[in-house]
Amino acid sequence: MIGISYPKAITPTNIINGFKITGTYPFNMNIFSEDEFLSSFIIDQPLTPTSSNTITVKPNIMTPEDIQEFPKVSLSKTGKCKGRKKGSSKIFTSIPTKRQIEEEIQDHQLNKKQKSRKTHFISRKKSKNTKNESPESSESESSYGVHDETNEDPQNLSIDENDFVIVRFLGKKKISHSVGKIEKKISSSECESNFLRKRGLNSSQFIYPENVDISVVDSNDIVKKLPKPAVLGGTLQTATILTFIFDFSSFENVI
Repeated sequence: MIGISYPKAITPTNIINGFKITGTYPFNMNIFSEDEFLSSFIIDQPLTPTSSNTITVKPNIMTPEDIQEFPKVSLSKTGKCKGRKKGSSKIFTSIPTKRQIEEEIQDHQLNKKQKSRKTHFISRKKSKNTKNESPESSESESSYGVHDETNEDPQNLSIDENDFVIVRFLGKKKISHSVGKIEKKISSSECESNFLRKRGLNSSQFIYPENVDISVVDSNDIVKKLPKPAVLGGTLQTATILTFIFDFSSFENVI
């Protein structure tokens, strides 16, 4: 069908008539009448003139509030971060540093226990009539703590080599005790002790630490001579455990 209609439509006569009706060829500037342009008469109106208002720009005046800094929020004391504890270079294998670390660990463990356990003390009763008070009653009414240490006089202790003793150490905040074996007597007032380590908090079993802890102690710091310990047989691990038939509860902070 295209082959039949296309040659009949595309003819020179049809092409010339297309240019003629628009006034293109032959050229005819009056091909369109004035009536055909009336539809665009409304939008072809000229714009009405408007008065332009001049905007006066005020000079920019800087005030003290404009250059003032933003206020800083101060941290409250309750929300202030304490940070880590300041420290210094230390030799952790030395005896004083090791004792201090052990005391801090013992303090931390004791603080946990004191929260769940109440310590009761016997209060001393004072009598108004002190003249009629007998010596026996005054001694019975004196106050004592729950744990009363029964330390022996160091001068009455006969310490020899290979004896096991309890040595007292004076710390910054508290007193601690350690069990040691007398390796050598240096003089009448000093001796060399190899210290042990306690296995548990409420235990009478001690072992030698991996790092040997030998130090010179004063004879006045030896508060108790212990009986010979019993060595548990069996395996190699139990053979290194020394068990003392002794109650260590009367001594504070045995490590």
